[in-house]
Formats: sequence, structure tokens, C-alpha cells
Amino acid sequence: MDKLLSLRGCGLHRLVVSAAIAVLLYGGSNSATAQSLTSYHVGNSLTWDARVGDGLPPLAADAGLQLTTGYHIRCGNSLDYITANPNDTCVTPNSFGSYTDAFANHTWDAITLQPFSASTPRQEYLAFKTLVQQARQNPANLNTHFYLYASWPQRPLPGRSFYGEWYNPDAVDPDADLIRNANGFNWIFDQLKADPDLQGVQLSVIPVGDVLAELDFRIRAGLVPSFTIANPLYRDELHLNNLARFAAANTVLATLFDQDPTGTPTNSDFDTSPFQPAPIEITPDLATAVQEAVWYVVDSYPLRGAESGDLNRDRFVGIEDLSMVLSNWNQSVKPPDPLFGDTNNDGFIGIEDLNKVLSNWNQNVTPGDASTGDLNNDGFVGIEDLSFILSEWNQHIAPIDPLPGDANGDGFVGIEDLNAVLGNWNAGTPPPDALMNAPEPGTLMLFAGVLGALATRRR
Repeated sequence: MDKLLSLRGCGLHRLVVSAAIAVLLYGGSNSATAQSLTSYHVGNSLTWDARVGDGLPPLAADAGLQLTTGYHIRCGNSLDYITANPNDTCVTPNSFGSYTDAFANHTWDAITLQPFSASTPRQEYLAFKTLVQQARQNPANLNTHFYLYASWPQRPLPGRSFYGEWYNPDAVDPDADLIRNANGFNWIFDQLKADPDLQGVQLSVIPVGDVLAELDFRIRAGLVPSFTIANPLYRDELHLNNLARFAAANTVLATLFDQDPTGTPTNSDFDTSPFQPAPIEITPDLATAVQEAVWYVVDSYPLRGAESGDLNRDRFVGIEDLSMVLSNWNQSVKPPDPLFGDTNNDGFIGIEDLNKVLSNWNQNVTPGDASTGDLNNDGFVGIEDLSFILSEWNQHIAPIDPLPGDANGDGFVGIEDLNAVLGNWNAGTPPPDALMNAPEPGTLMLFAGVLGALATRRR
């Protein structure tokens, strides 16, 4: 890992412009942002950890927004339990009352509902549906936006990462206890989206678990300045510390308002916690780092950085991401963890990870035009064209001969030719066998050598 993280300190990051055409993955939202919202929150202590009562409204005010909240909290229980016991709460509701009163007598822009592991995925899906239908019995709530509050798992055991627990690839059993990870919550959300009785209902996810996984990754990767602690997220086996609660609250706000929280003043009282003897001081730099992780996830959800090929989280897919894959080529790693270049969470660094990175250098090409990177004239820019470049790297050849890899016809195979291929990777219509072709081991070794040579040359 030390070798991997040292990439940030070497000259590779300076190659993003000169060695590859880096593509900005995500832009800001084009939708108008509401400045004032009402939201009601149903769940247990994990919903309460986002400080929906005393923390969200002032945090919204810090950002120049207005949020009025109500809540129904039943500690340690699921939506299935809450629907069966509508008057049972562990936190006294505010003036809006329990959810039955709040749904029937008030208008809500947003309602968040939190599934929990005390029931099965199927039970939580049906309970979520029941609550949606109950809220919509009030005509004033026919346009309400309903959110699945995707929380987080138990604190990982020593030696395991939050990221790995959250993105555990195991299949979901809909009739066993809900496992609070990405797959578990995604299963519930997929059922809701496919339910014919809920067609036309606005349904989204508040991706708190994804944000915490992203924050965990960034802390372990050294991307959060001056912040290294062994347990950066939890105050006990289940609940969040004040820093992670700050992240959860920012995630709720960023999702509800569709607004980047980065740079919002941190006047709200998240530096203290009645449940935590020694709260973490949330400095302005630390707050910004958390808010950047929040918006990175919320702005691109459900796509996450590793799946897009952006392994180093700079919103560009470029040389550094490629280096992370190639430096661990053909290695088995502990899945899932983007620190090692494992983009598809299969625990192995191989051709699928390489394709994931390169597939984000996409443009339209004209078949047979070498300047677009289509060196073998098949109308598709892919692994064969890349092989032409690498097999003749740094060689002088007969000018204007694209077949040996001279994409720009200058008589030399180098960085400009590599840019031509990577700049149009996977563009065009592939021949039937193009996607099945894997690079030769020697080609990949040469590619890794090329990157090493480039790094050395640019230091």
C-alpha cells in the first residue's frame, strides 16, 4: 500500500495532461435547487445519528437554506415493526407528532424511511411501501419525494475495512435478516422502483453508507489532510462518532437540496456529542474533506469512483488510475478495495479493471483514421491499437505508417500516439471479437515499463 500511495508524491500526477486525455467525470447538477424544504424522518437511532432533530436545520441554515424537520424514531427496530406499532417511539416527537399524525395533517417535500436489519429485506420493502401509501393518502403529499435512508453496517472487525463490508458482493437473501450493506439496500430499492403500485412516486436513496465507505477509503489512502486515527467512523459497535454524524447529516442535506455542501461554514455544533467522551475536532480543513467526499458520492450516485475507473478520486480517469491497476496486474487482493486498482470488486486485478479505466476515454472516431487511434483500420479503438503503440514504444519507424503505431505520422512512436489511442478508447463499433481480446502479458509488462519510464523521465 505504501508503494501505491507514494504515487501521489511522484511525477505521475503531472502526466495527466501530457500523457493521457483525462476526462472530467461529473459536472454539477443542472436542476434548480430549492432553498426551503420540509422533511420527515422515520427510522431508529441510525436515522437519529444524522441529527435530524437538532443538527440538520442549523446545518442547513449554515448553507443559507431553510429546513423544517419532523421525526418518528423507534430505537433498535425496523420499518416493519414501526408500521405495526405506530405509537411506539424512543424519542419524543416534536410538534408534528408521530408519523401517523405527521402524514395525515402536514405537507412534506421529503420523507426519509430507514430499513433495518431486525427484519428481512422483503419485510422492509413492504413496510416502506405501506408508509409511502399511507403518506400519499393525504392529497397534500402526492408530490412528496420519498427517500430510502441507506445507513451502514456494524463496525468492521480488526483487519477489515468499512469499504469492504459495505460493498460485500454476496447475494441478498430476501427472506433472511437484512444485511446492512449496499447490496441489501439496493435490493429493497429495486423492488420499490419495480412495484406497479408505486409507479409515478418519486423514489431516491440517501447514500449515507456509500459516503462513509468513501470517507473510510480516503482516510486510509491518506487523502484526508492531517487525519489518521484507527477508528475514524464509530463511537461504539453500531453508532457513528461526531465526525461521521457530520458526514451523515451533510449527506442528507446534499441529497435533499441537490447542493454541494463543500465550503459550508461549520457553525453547527457537531464538535460535541453526549454519547462520545472525546469528540473529534472538526477543523475547517477536515470539514471540507468530509464535504468533498459527500458530494463526490451524492453527485454521482449510484456510480462510485472505483466502478468509473476513478481510483484516486480526483474526478479524472488518467495515468494515476491506470498505474494503480497495472502496478497490481494479475495480483489477488482483498475485495473490494479500490486502493489496489480492483474496480469491479472481484479480488483480482486484470483485464476488466484495465478496461474499466480505459473505457472512460470515449470519443467518436472515423474508421481508418489513424489520428483517432484506429491503427488497424477496423473502425474501433481498442486493445489491438494499444498493442501497436506499446510494441513499438520509443522506436523510430517509417513516417506516416499507422500500422506500427505511428498514429500522428511523425516517424516516432511516443506519447502523442498513446494519447490518440487512449483519447478514443472503446469508441466506434467493435468487430465481433474485439472485446474478447486480452493484451499479451509481454504487452502489459511493456505498458508498465512505459509508465515507469515516463515517471522517471518526468521527475
